[in-house]
Amino acid sequence: MNLGTPPTQLRYVEDKKFVKNHLAQPNTDILREEGDQQLLDKIQTRRRKTTGLIVALSQLLTEYSQRVYEKMTEGDRPAHSYVFINRFEHLSTHHPHDSEPRKDIIAVPGPKSRYMGPPVENAKRTNKSQVRFDDVVSLVRCRALSGDGLDDVVKHSRHLLSSRPDMVGTYVLWARARSYQIVWSDASGTIHSPRYKWTHLPPLFAYLSSLYTPPKNHVLFDHTITRTPHPDTTLWTIQSRNHGSFIGCRKLFLGRAWGGRTNVWIQQTAHRVVVIKDTFLTNKRQKTEEALLRYIHRRGIYPGVVRLLFTGDQAPSPPLMTAQPADGSSMSEPERARTRLFMGSYGSPISEARSVKDMLMAFYDVLEVLRGLSMEMNVLHRDISTENIVIYPEHHPDTMKDQRLVECPPIFISQILAKNKTNDGIDKATGLLIDFDHGIQLVHDPMHIVPVDRDRTQRTGTVMFMSRSGSKGAVHWHGTYPSSSTFYCTMPTLKGKVKELYELAYGSETYDRYCDTVWEAHGTMFKNLMRAGIERKFPFVHKPHHDVESLCWVLIYMLFHVQPLERTERVNLPAFWTVRDFFHEHTEPGPIGDTRSHFFFLSTGDITNCLDPKLASFTQLIRNILQYIEPEYDLLDPPLPPEYLHEVIRRLLLEAIYKMKDPIALDPGNLRPLTYPTESTSEDDPCDVDVDVPGPDGNGDDIDVDREGTTETNKLKRKMDVEPDDAAQQDTKRPRRVDSNIMELRSHTV
Repeated sequence: MNLGTPPTQLRYVEDKKFVKNHLAQPNTDILREEGDQQLLDKIQTRRRKTTGLIVALSQLLTEYSQRVYEKMTEGDRPAHSYVFINRFEHLSTHHPHDSEPRKDIIAVPGPKSRYMGPPVENAKRTNKSQVRFDDVVSLVRCRALSGDGLDDVVKHSRHLLSSRPDMVGTYVLWARARSYQIVWSDASGTIHSPRYKWTHLPPLFAYLSSLYTPPKNHVLFDHTITRTPHPDTTLWTIQSRNHGSFIGCRKLFLGRAWGGRTNVWIQQTAHRVVVIKDTFLTNKRQKTEEALLRYIHRRGIYPGVVRLLFTGDQAPSPPLMTAQPADGSSMSEPERARTRLFMGSYGSPISEARSVKDMLMAFYDVLEVLRGLSMEMNVLHRDISTENIVIYPEHHPDTMKDQRLVECPPIFISQILAKNKTNDGIDKATGLLIDFDHGIQLVHDPMHIVPVDRDRTQRTGTVMFMSRSGSKGAVHWHGTYPSSSTFYCTMPTLKGKVKELYELAYGSETYDRYCDTVWEAHGTMFKNLMRAGIERKFPFVHKPHHDVESLCWVLIYMLFHVQPLERTERVNLPAFWTVRDFFHEHTEPGPIGDTRSHFFFLSTGDITNCLDPKLASFTQLIRNILQYIEPEYDLLDPPLPPEYLHEVIRRLLLEAIYKMKDPIALDPGNLRPLTYPTESTSEDDPCDVDVDVPGPDGNGDDIDVDREGTTETNKLKRKMDVEPDDAAQQDTKRPRRVDSNIMELRSHTV
């Protein structure tokens, strides 16, 4: 997660009847042997280091796992029992991007000889045998880094689910000298057990038994997804009941382990490219992405919108579900079922634009798609982010089979520049809008008398790019005053060749329709706010201009972050870090503050100073965009046309694109350096928008913390072991780092 933001928020609940509700019971009693007590004594011995606990517990769990395996009927047994290996004997590799490489104990399919390297005499030796982390089926954490330790354990469960998209849920064990706890985590959230003493082992046996045969509604593995290890990465085979198997799929995107938990793969062959998307959805959604895409393309392919190949035939019956607590307590997310979509559209992330001009053209076309969807189909996207805008799109030929483009598609920027708006049946969008997970369809109501759809009042999207009203959950008041009617700027005017191009594409009537008169700004005036009371709160209702505001935030973000191919030495990184934090410090939606409001107080010189010198000419574009998205248009009475802000940004982008003489070649995929030159690497941690809330230690039991590390060297080492955000909070002199791989930016739905 980016530094300078609060750590990841972890939500979990305790189930007092965890063993009964979330664990499978062994068929027969597991007998204890004489050597077990010696290992238990070593586990319960409190020392300054946790080495003895880790080694003894890995041996004990392996012994118990073998006994549970032997008690199983032959038909229920997997090929091998699970073995528990510790970090002193083995080194785990191929971790998720945000996972620390060191794991205390990992459970992997046996036999143990698969993972045995040369005998290790010293725990600090580096010539350990390697184990791929995507072989792991469970984790055991043996010490707490902060709080009562559950935060750290829950993070490990998230890492495991991120590394294993073929796992629906996972068990994680947290052990310390006096007690142990068991954690179950899936897309619905995380549940943990009470603390059990080492003198009470039945829950431990139930945990081991659950790794082989989990209880009902606790699915561990999705058998329609299989792994194919590869030296550099892991390839996957995705099965479809009616369309065969898709072999050699590469992971394209990893979503959060909880909530929707979206995982995306791509299969590239000589003849086709297919994008496969798995999502865990609730049954309370107004429309699923599948239904919404079918609605959008029902009268022909709508250009600039991701296309659907097929769906609905891949999941076993009944579909894979995630667990709910059985004792009435609530997880952070409701129960969810897995769905899978096979997409026929693909392209490059917007961060891989080859030039600034290409990037602006993609934004222009996506703006036109948003306008068409809202005006013609009453569809709102509600999650505009850097992840959901694709550049250089291509489409599977089967998506056009027996189908044409819609009759009146949007007019895209390439057609305007070429002075040819003819619809020749070819998708000419240079940008592609994807991920309609949070999209909704509205009731057509030009008179605004139909009650608001409940979904429209929900705050959803990527937090750092949400509209300010959506983030706040109410109409915002920043920069809006009842007596300041001049605050609302007039519609931008176009001149010369730019105006000619506009009128050739859209007509002079369209241009004149949105122009202001002498008597009115935008043909409207303020509501009587003084009569209503300045403290009156207007509820948030998601409208088309909120999607446009989100698109503007993404555009501003990219203009600050892209890096020209020809590097410039004079780059003011401290100023850049300041404006970057306006985005990255806004990670939790709510009524208190919005760090992006600081943008409205930046002077022209401030913006120029934060941009790369080669992009200084875009200072005025950024200033203009900020000028038009700052006001709260919901305070106007009568209301503006719903496409008003679309029209404003359309004119600003058209003028900026036309006036570009140099396309400004970019370094695709590499954003501006975000670290001091003294940092060892310029690669930065992806931004996660969750917030970390340490859990209370309600039992009052002592925390088994490793007390090693009293020297300055060890203190620094311990600081680097914690999450990067935590380290930055502890040492303000340490440079802060943020996202440089924009495809890994996670979406957080509120």
